[in-house]
Amino acid sequence: VTPVFKQLYTIRFANDLPSYGTITCNGLTANEEHPAFSIKAPEGETLSFQLTPRTGCEVGTVEVDPSGGGTLSSSGSTYTFTVGTGNANIYVYFGPKPGHQIHVSTVPDEDFLGCEITADIYGVDETFPPGATVTIATMAVPWEEASRFGVVIADENGHITDFEEKPKNPRSNLASMGIYIFTWDVLREALIALADVPGCDFGKHVIPFCHEKYGTCYTYEFSGYWKDVGTLSSYWEANMGLVDIVPEFNLYEEFWKIYTKENAVPPQYMAPGSSATQALIGEGSSIYGSVHHSILSANVIVEEGAEVVDSILMMGVHVGKGAKVHKAIIAENTVIGDGAILGEGEYAESKLDTRVYASDLVTVAENSVIPPNVSIGKNTAISGVTLPEDYPNGRLEDGGYIIRGGEGA
Repeated sequence: VTPVFKQLYTIRFANDLPSYGTITCNGLTANEEHPAFSIKAPEGETLSFQLTPRTGCEVGTVEVDPSGGGTLSSSGSTYTFTVGTGNANIYVYFGPKPGHQIHVSTVPDEDFLGCEITADIYGVDETFPPGATVTIATMAVPWEEASRFGVVIADENGHITDFEEKPKNPRSNLASMGIYIFTWDVLREALIALADVPGCDFGKHVIPFCHEKYGTCYTYEFSGYWKDVGTLSSYWEANMGLVDIVPEFNLYEEFWKIYTKENAVPPQYMAPGSSATQALIGEGSSIYGSVHHSILSANVIVEEGAEVVDSILMMGVHVGKGAKVHKAIIAENTVIGDGAILGEGEYAESKLDTRVYASDLVTVAENSVIPPNVSIGKNTAISGVTLPEDYPNGRLEDGGYIIRGGEGA
């Protein structure tokens, strides 16, 4: 008897929105951890698979891309696929049920720091008034900073009555955090209606559309840690908060751990006679001088007699012997010459850009070089390999800048 070998075909099950449900077939599951799996089967074999939406969700569509035929049928939550004469892909799309809420975050990671926001904001699902179509996470900011944000005006019940996008004279200090919860049907309607709007934006287009049509937008005031780091001063302040005696944002919190990249470099080295107080120092750094209330990334060198205070030094910065760095942000691979003094003087308005440089910080761009024994004032910007002749009388005045061989710092 000649054995008959059946051709096996690959049937791939793909869960395109695994956070909203699971696919199960022959003991295999497509979920958030493993969003797809494959099964080998011959022509004519029937594969039954179960679709299980998460609470508040439903099966949206099930699409089949068979290269060699195959048929799909369903009965309730059970689907059946009969294998044809080729491989096939089965795509499953879950989605929220009409009236249920979907979480959307549009905050760019590099502009904001925060913790436990997502877990906290999901809790509004049960506490918000029935009929709320949009919930906007907000946080009270200092009034003098409100003009840098999109702000909402709301009544005592949290019902939003108006929006202002970076107003010159804000009527509210409730800043939008860029985190929203929509009912699925309302969000879908808004996205379809605004599909042809150039540069369609949640804050500028989608939220106002929902507000004007339904008038049922509400605010949720978040009370946890959240910092805007969109300016030099706010970036510096957020980092300096990490080295406070009792930091508001604790990197060592036992119950909310933060994991970071580990570089394959040697450990930190503290030379005899060196000192470091209230400082975070990255691996591979060598300290021969003193560091106080500062943050140093990996592979930073602070030479003998050098002093770093109230500063942020990024990876690979080299501070020469006897140099002093006070209240500065120094980008990667910058070399600061022996005896140079950074941050000496008084605040003066920037001669480069008053919108960007509006504090008493010294800002130095990556791969820059500062020659030995020069003095640099406050609210200054430096970029490039600078030379002694770039510093009249050996000094860069307060509010001044030096840009050599590239764009500004």
